[in-house]
Amino acid sequence: MERREFLAATTAALAMPAWKAVASAAAVERHLIYAATPGIRNYMSYGGIGVLVFDASDGHKMVKRIPTWPEPANGQEAENVKGVAANAKTGRLYVSTTKRIGCIDLSTEKMVWDQTYEGGCDRIALSPDGRTIYAPSFEGPHWTVIDAISGKAITTLEGMPALYAKSRGTAAAAPASLHPLQQAWIDVQVPHCGYCQNGMMIQAADLLATTKRPTEAQIRTAMNGHLCRCGTYPRILTAIQKAAAVMAKGGK
Repeated sequence: MERREFLAATTAALAMPAWKAVASAAAVERHLIYAATPGIRNYMSYGGIGVLVFDASDGHKMVKRIPTWPEPANGQEAENVKGVAANAKTGRLYVSTTKRIGCIDLSTEKMVWDQTYEGGCDRIALSPDGRTIYAPSFEGPHWTVIDAISGKAITTLEGMPALYAKSRGTAAAAPASLHPLQQAWIDVQVPHCGYCQNGMMIQAADLLATTKRPTEAQIRTAMNGHLCRCGTYPRILTAIQKAAAVMAKGGK
């Protein structure tokens, strides 16, 4: 098989400059290409499962294979690789399959974390600072925003109902159901212009997830730094207290 055909079989190839190897007591710069397999057609014969490393400065010779996931049991198919992303500053490589994302530390070549996400994954994007992953669901309607350091999904305003349902050990909330904070925001009519509301509610949700019945002082401390240019602070305080009361009772 020609090299071109082989690389076409992989889902993506990523060049990473300035990774250094020590040779004869002198640091030598190498330009490596990382190709994750199996590709989108799931052909195990074109490299198996793992990340294949090629030296671009030495005729694109294969250098090594970095293991990712174990080969599937008999009769089961491997997960198709959908995307690859990396950041030179953090030294981390990310591989997405139809079901999960794995993070590899390129200095140790070990898997740092391996996470699955609701709706699966498709081709991922990484923020320039290497700290945030944007993962579309696999042929689905939503995106998952992920902390690239820990692999944990970052909750958005739209995800609050499902997060609350999960914390209570119940099924995902129906579309019409709201997080108690969202309902309290409506009941108290908190928003004016709406500019600050996402940050306010996410911060308040984090507080109520760790503090069952926060005092007024605790609420003020937690919300300090979030600015409301319309001055709806009294309503924000009231809404958080209202939601806390509902959540303390285990209600909706």
